[in-house]
Amino acid sequence: MSRVEDVSVRARTRMRGFNAAVTVCGLLLTTAIGWSALASDAVGQISTSGGVTTSEDFYDPWENPEATAATSDGDTWSGRGQQYIPLSGLTPGQPLMLTLLEDSEISDVFLTEGAAGDSEAAVSFDSYSDVGHYLIPSASETTLWLRVRTADPWSVRVRPAGLEERSGTVSGTAPQTFVYTGPATTARVRVSGRVAVDIITENGIEDSYLRFEDESKSIAWGDTRAAVFTMDSAGDSSWSIEFFEPAPEPTADSTPDATPAPDATPNPTTGEVADE
Repeated sequence: MSRVEDVSVRARTRMRGFNAAVTVCGLLLTTAIGWSALASDAVGQISTSGGVTTSEDFYDPWENPEATAATSDGDTWSGRGQQYIPLSGLTPGQPLMLTLLEDSEISDVFLTEGAAGDSEAAVSFDSYSDVGHYLIPSASETTLWLRVRTADPWSVRVRPAGLEERSGTVSGTAPQTFVYTGPATTARVRVSGRVAVDIITENGIEDSYLRFEDESKSIAWGDTRAAVFTMDSAGDSSWSIEFFEPAPEPTADSTPDATPAPDATPNPTTGEVADE
C-alpha cells in the first residue's frame, strides 16, 4: 500500500469516528430534553394536586377538580393561588362586602351556588369601582372563587355589607353606596356635572361604571332580590336617581264599597214615595 493510500484510509477512519460521536451526543441530548419535559410536567401535576394553582393553570378556578379551600379565622380568609372560600348560612339577596387585606391582589371574583364542584354556573362580581367588591348571593350555601395570577399568599375579609336601604328618589352631592330592595327594575338618573354609576345584583355586574355628564337618562337591570348602587361623583357634581316602581295592584280589601242608596220616605199626606 502506498503512503497516499495509507493516509486516505486513516482519514476515513477518523471521519467515521467523528460521525459516530456526533450521533451519540445527539441521542444523549434528545434523551435529556425528553426527561426534562417529563420532569416539568410532573412538577406541574404536583402543583395542581396540591391545590396551589393560578390563572395560568385554570383560567376558571372552579374547573380545577382538585381545588382546595382557604383557611378561615372568623370572617378573615387566607390562602394561596386560586383556593376557594366556602360560605354557608347566608341570607339570599343580602349583600356581602369583600375586602382585600395585606396588599393582596386578585383579578376577578365569582360566586357559584352550593359547595365547591356543585355548579359551574359562575357569576362575576368584579367591578371598576374603588369602594370595594360587593357580592349578592342567591343561595344560603355559596362558594367564592378568586382568579389570581400568582401563587402568592393572600388574605380577604368577607362580612355583611351593612348598607343603608333606599327607595323612591335618592339624591346627593357626594359619592354614596346604598342597596335597593324594591320591585323596580328601571330608574331615571339625573346628573349635573360628572357621575359614574355601578350596579350590582344577584346576576353580578349589571353595568360597571356607567358615566353621566350633565344629562338625564333611564337605566335598567335584571330581576333581583337586591341591587347595590354606587354613585361616584366628584367636585361640585350633583345627582338623583328615581326608581320607577310599579303601581300596586288593587285588592278586594282596597276596593271602596258602593255608597248605599238613601231610604225612600213616603209622603205623609199622599202616601207617595218622594225622591231624595
